[in-house]
Amino acid sequence: KPFKARLLNSTRKAAGATCFLKATLKFGVDGDLVVEANGNQKASITHPLLTSNAWIALEKEMPEEVPSGTHVQVFKF
Repeated sequence: KPFKARLLNSTRKAAGATCFLKATLKFGVDGDLVVEANGNQKASITHPLLTSNAWIALEKEMPEEVPSGTHVQVFKF
């Protein structure tokens, strides 16, 4: 079941589309859940998938440049 976490880094997405990105979920300084989108999202690159522990969903209503601090849906794996 997805839950919300605060995005640590601003992230680009395709306009008008919901995008699922590989990410790293962790506890922030204040003990809240934070998530960081991994830098390289190409399907042919395995390293980001190996270092990820979650997917984030950037919803189609969000801007192309999703700012840090935005709460996003997280799917933990």
